[in-house]
Amino acid sequence: MGLIKDTISERTFDFQTIFGPSFKEKPLDEEEWQSFIKNIRGEKCMELANLWYSKACLAEGVPQRSDFSFEELVKFGTNIFIAKQQDEGRWMTTFCGSEVVEKTGFDSTGKYLDEIATDGTLEYWKNNFKKLVTKGNVYIEYFTLEFANRNYTHCTRINFPIRSSEIDLIDTVLAFDHFSIKS
Repeated sequence: MGLIKDTISERTFDFQTIFGPSFKEKPLDEEEWQSFIKNIRGEKCMELANLWYSKACLAEGVPQRSDFSFEELVKFGTNIFIAKQQDEGRWMTTFCGSEVVEKTGFDSTGKYLDEIATDGTLEYWKNNFKKLVTKGNVYIEYFTLEFANRNYTHCTRINFPIRSSEIDLIDTVLAFDHFSIKS
């Protein structure tokens, strides 16, 4: 396990988070959403944000996984990361797109986050996920990946809350990673 943690988390730094509106405890606010999405980088990232928001409007809150068709999500697949909270409160990656695998050098599909993250990185992710599941907040993370050859890739990840069923329990994060050489 140590090698995986060393290759992923030890070279990930400069974490920053911008929390967006909550979609669980109050009516949707178009103005608040528009202000939030100004922070999104990448055309595909913006497309997925608009798709998620349209589903949230139809659901009048956090959408269910079943609200999204395969055809709608497939065009984002290479940059999608999906994690689901398990019964014991641990987060497991259920899907890791090929672009994410290529940029991080690791396919985390089927792995628990505590298997791939250092304590500091895990704490950062879990704190953000906690707000996502309890409040239904969307949020953007910015971080930098450093590679052995000292090249840097910057990532803008937008995280969307998803419900697995009609129950009001949010247990899934749908994320889109936009990679760039520009900070």
